[in-house]
Amino acid sequence: MKKNYLKAYSLVEMSLVLVVIGIIGFFSLKFLTEIGTQTLNQQFKNELERANEALIGFALSNSRLPCPDTNNDGDEDCAIANKQGFLPVNTLGIESTNQSKKGLSIRYGVYRKASATLLNDMDLAQLKGRYEPLLPNSETSNQLGGLDFCFALKKASLSAADNSQINIGTAAINVAYVLAGAGLIDANNDGNLFDGVNATGVKFEKPHKSHKNNYDDNVVAMSFNGLSGTLNCPKVLSQTNGAARASFAAYDMWLLATQYKEFRDFNVAYLQSMLKVAESNRDLALAGVALALLSTAIAAADVAMDFTGASAIGITLALLATADAAYALVQAIQGVADAQQDVADAVQQQNEAIASLAQALAFKDAKLVQVKTLDQRGLIR
Repeated sequence: MKKNYLKAYSLVEMSLVLVVIGIIGFFSLKFLTEIGTQTLNQQFKNELERANEALIGFALSNSRLPCPDTNNDGDEDCAIANKQGFLPVNTLGIESTNQSKKGLSIRYGVYRKASATLLNDMDLAQLKGRYEPLLPNSETSNQLGGLDFCFALKKASLSAADNSQINIGTAAINVAYVLAGAGLIDANNDGNLFDGVNATGVKFEKPHKSHKNNYDDNVVAMSFNGLSGTLNCPKVLSQTNGAARASFAAYDMWLLATQYKEFRDFNVAYLQSMLKVAESNRDLALAGVALALLSTAIAAADVAMDFTGASAIGITLALLATADAAYALVQAIQGVADAQQDVADAVQQQNEAIASLAQALAFKDAKLVQVKTLDQRGLIR
């Protein structure tokens, strides 16, 4: 016969079991809550990174940064020079996870230091003709594009700190733009999910600030040089400025080729005039030979009519004069031949100068077109 060994638990034992289950449940709930919080916080960080990528893409496409959204309708508001507000998600063509999950948009600030002098203008949310490559011969290239934006970034990076512009940290470090996303809770208990100085104004907390009991926001900031490097501004500005210098060199080469061609034109004209002089000398030498021959004939007639010592001397002198005239004629003919060769050589050099000038002109025009093309292309290389 089997015995029944089942027995009931005592109240103390049941209490211990319940306590153990409660402890396990408490820590499990806390652990799961922390995991959920970390997961959602990572989602918020990812959202800021996507927004940051959208801003860079917008700058590449529009050669400026978007204006802040001042009324939280998703569209940028550029009617006034507002520097801070919300991220214009509609303008950027993105969705805000932060907004959809908590009903709160990402805060966004952009550096906007305008000036009536274009060379000093640093309004990063407006496209203005700040940059123009220096070109020869009063040529201009007034293209609006990425190089104007790069020039504003460079100018801003060299400017002194300005508390009235977007800045981060206690030292008022100006940046090109900043994004702030609120954490899950109002960590500093001020009635606003944004903690620290992220709630309003042009000042924001530094990126990567540690999450503490009174702070759980996420911030992404882009420095002037950081954005300039991301957009390849140093490269495109260097290429364009280098092309502009090459354009000046090509222009100088064209001027030199023009002057050389003018010199060759003058040389041909001079040698052609010298050829005419040589031809005149030849004609004079021919006339001299004819006169000498006539004198010789007269002297010979005198000898035939009355041969005397004087007539003998006369014909001798006439023959010597004829020989001199003949020699002068030979020299004159050689002078004409030399002058003709000089003219032919000069014409060949003139043609070479004309060809060099044409090449220099084409090279000058090509370099000028290259500069203007680079200026027009802006950031897209």
